[in-house]
Amino acid sequence: MRAPRIRAARRLDQLIGQVARRAVGKKAAALGGLAAHWPEIAGRDLALTAVPERISFPRGAREGGTVTLRVDPAHALAVSYDTARIIDRLNTHFGYPAIAKIKLVQGRPRPSAPRASPAPTVMSDSDRAELAQALESVTDPEIKARLESLGRSLYGRSARAKRDW
Repeated sequence: MRAPRIRAARRLDQLIGQVARRAVGKKAAALGGLAAHWPEIAGRDLALTAVPERISFPRGAREGGTVTLRVDPAHALAVSYDTARIIDRLNTHFGYPAIAKIKLVQGRPRPSAPRASPAPTVMSDSDRAELAQALESVTDPEIKARLESLGRSLYGRSARAKRDW
């Protein structure tokens, strides 16, 4: 019988992209990020009348994609005139020319469900220090804050799992 192969420990900031892609797939991860930041990307007024419903890319490509927006019928014409600006703002969000077209589907935009506040996580001092060390090299404050929140959540889950055993 062979001994199990032990993988080298890797930092959380190196794993987050892989974990998200495995959990929900590349397209769903892109749409989730787009939906989460839609009010900041589109602006408050547009976010009230149109919501992203789907994102699709040509086979094997990550550029030239199409975003399908569900638009309130009363605002569909105004949104159609504004597609160039929306594409520009989407590409600014993604950081490269990911989106080439906007497809409009008329219908009532589904309001996003209010998020429940997460349960507070209790971390040991050693876990807190380990997380801080893992995030040392992250320079972007927004990404660092999100990774820290994810890390606290993951440490809290493992602590609850240990406690439940």
